[in-house]
Amino acid sequence: MATQTPLSALAAIVVSSIQTIESAYSNQGMSFPSLDDSSFRPDLGSLQYDPLLVHTTNILVAAAMQIIATVRPPMETIHDMSSTMFTSAALGLAVETDIPTIISTSGTPVGIPLFYYSHFPLKCACVNAQGLHVRDIGSKAGIDESKAARILRYLASRHMFKEITPNVFANNRISAAFVRTEETDGTTPDFDEHAPTALVSWFADECLKSSTHMAEHIRIKPKDVVAPFNMAFKTSSNLWDWFEEPGNERRLHRFSTLYKANSSQWPSSLFTRDIYWRDLTESDVVVDVGGSVGGLTNLLVEAFPKPRYIVQDLQKVIAQAEKFWATERPAAISSGKVTLQAHNFFETQPVKHARVYVIRSILRDWSTAACHEILSHLRAAAGPTTKLVAFEAIMPYACEDTGHFTPTSAIDSPPYPLLPNVSSLGAFLTMADIAMLTMLDGQERTVAEMEIMAQNAGWKLETVEPGLPFAGFVFSPL
Repeated sequence: MATQTPLSALAAIVVSSIQTIESAYSNQGMSFPSLDDSSFRPDLGSLQYDPLLVHTTNILVAAAMQIIATVRPPMETIHDMSSTMFTSAALGLAVETDIPTIISTSGTPVGIPLFYYSHFPLKCACVNAQGLHVRDIGSKAGIDESKAARILRYLASRHMFKEITPNVFANNRISAAFVRTEETDGTTPDFDEHAPTALVSWFADECLKSSTHMAEHIRIKPKDVVAPFNMAFKTSSNLWDWFEEPGNERRLHRFSTLYKANSSQWPSSLFTRDIYWRDLTESDVVVDVGGSVGGLTNLLVEAFPKPRYIVQDLQKVIAQAEKFWATERPAAISSGKVTLQAHNFFETQPVKHARVYVIRSILRDWSTAACHEILSHLRAAAGPTTKLVAFEAIMPYACEDTGHFTPTSAIDSPPYPLLPNVSSLGAFLTMADIAMLTMLDGQERTVAEMEIMAQNAGWKLETVEPGLPFAGFVFSPL
């Protein structure tokens, strides 16, 4: 029997994955939604977070991308990848001018023939899409009609929006995500309080502008310039301080929306596993370092009520934390179960010999030198039985990793010939890593990089608990 070629193996993965996905939807009495279906449904019940379906989708997308990279002439791939800045700019314009909502609220129903696969012969369905001519889109969006057509045609050619007749455009399932629909209380979310629009605006504004300086920053290494962001916006402030400066109010509001939306998707089970907290007693203290308003501590108090907790952050954040706890769990503050403390983690840690210091999504925002300072302050305050628990993403290699602390996933490794980092969202995390590099000189780190960085600050890596998007790193004092 002939050995299966990489291309044939990829095709088999695609077919098998589609069968798995369609079967899962069929078992729920649903059909997989068409790309042309503009009735965007962000919540598909249990299917949205079903581990097998998420894994299968990742595998399918990876196989499709690898097929494209395999069969397309190299220069076409190079041309496509090197010009993706136009996608960010075009999508940013469409979102900033609110075109998806304009089409949704002003368009006229247009029948679109759709063909879909089922267990029965192919059938024809019809979806009512809201189509709108570019002259009306341009007028309502305040942009030139011909340029609106060119931008939308560029995006429609990449499966965002749909040109249903010449110069008449409709939303599809992707662009419909940007439609700001009326909430149950009768209000429509502010533009910068709508997570999908905030995401695109952030990438098309701060990130896109900063990325143009990335190569120069790496090659030239300009003195006293922390990140490409600083070159782009001509500021010596780091991103967080810059957000607080006059004139950046909208950008801060937009980023806050994005952060809240992301953090709301983090499963609480990632942070409340017994392995981190099961041995804690009433005499123990847990310090949530850089804990913002205390969202993580709020989870821990509920799941592990025995120890006392201290939430630390800058004074202006602690002022917000006081309001948060007054609403969420006021008795925890009045009883002394939770203490809110103003502290800068680049300064000496005031709480000595805590049983656990915990940091969540902190180290990724900082350079290795800055992380060394953060970790060294914690090590100086640690006692013999102190543990440091760090929740951070693991940057997976794009090859097999046989390191001592390589975490194993509950889901099998991806099949041949896919890249080994498919299951751990390698494409997304490498993007996030470059974003950290560009905006903050931060980094998404491999397990080995985390281990060495912590060891240099006096911490020994004991174990790594895998998880997406965050793994749990447990350290003890050296």
